[in-house]
Amino acid sequence: MRRLLPVLLAVLAACGGGSYSIPEPDPVPSLPATTSAADFSGVQLAGVPGRTTTTIVLGPGAASVKGAVMAPDGLLVPGATVHIERLVGDAVASAEVVSGPDGRWAAPGVLGGRYRVRAWRVPDLALTKPVVFFLGATEDKTLDLPLALYTGVAVSASVAPDPPFVDEPTNIVVRVAQQSVDATGVVRGAPITNLLVELVGSGDWRVESENPAYTDGAGDVRWQVRCRSSGEQPLAALVDVQAYPLEVPQCQHAQVQPPPDGSDGTVTPTTTVRRTTTTVRRTTTTTSADD
Repeated sequence: MRRLLPVLLAVLAACGGGSYSIPEPDPVPSLPATTSAADFSGVQLAGVPGRTTTTIVLGPGAASVKGAVMAPDGLLVPGATVHIERLVGDAVASAEVVSGPDGRWAAPGVLGGRYRVRAWRVPDLALTKPVVFFLGATEDKTLDLPLALYTGVAVSASVAPDPPFVDEPTNIVVRVAQQSVDATGVVRGAPITNLLVELVGSGDWRVESENPAYTDGAGDVRWQVRCRSSGEQPLAALVDVQAYPLEVPQCQHAQVQPPPDGSDGTVTPTTTVRRTTTTVRRTTTTTSADD
């Protein structure tokens, strides 16, 4: 406001035909500094949850691992991927090498320690259970890696109840998939849908639902069956002309366990319930491509 007053007076004077001299403003006084930078060096900060991470490496070191990658028929596999991991607590250092034209691989100049190794070849061969071992600081270890074949049709089954009881209803689900090995060595199964599958085998079973039946969108087909004799009862799934044996638990007799104390105060023994039914067996002949 004080700065605007001279300007207003000058304007009024000009409008009145007179003149006015504007005085010089007072100098701004120099004020002493009253603040300084805060020192927080003595402040204790609260801790935060977490853990210390450790970076580990494979080498360089004085140890080495080498070997061969083998197919199920015993032949050496060129071009297979070998995945090597060095384990230190929860930390992992990894590397991949490829088997040469002779099927052999090598990882020279590595450090000692605990290792985990697996191998595969896209799209059909894999070692699904890694090999775990301890490598000495200067050890020269030979490790051959046998691969299994994962290609073509794969058939698996699940049973409920497990184990099945004689003369009691049992549900069985069979899954049919086209299996292959992906670029990371994982075995994948693509479901085969709308495929006609039939339960066959030499075991003493009775199929109580439609047989054969078609697989659904997940590659599954379901039946209700009844085991009619105890013990091992072979069962297979017939796909086209190929019979795939199913892993089915042995059939058992259902046992009824009464209360431990009888009316007269004595212990009543366990009673085994048995039923008699007519046995029907079906014989199926499987023809392979080699016949």
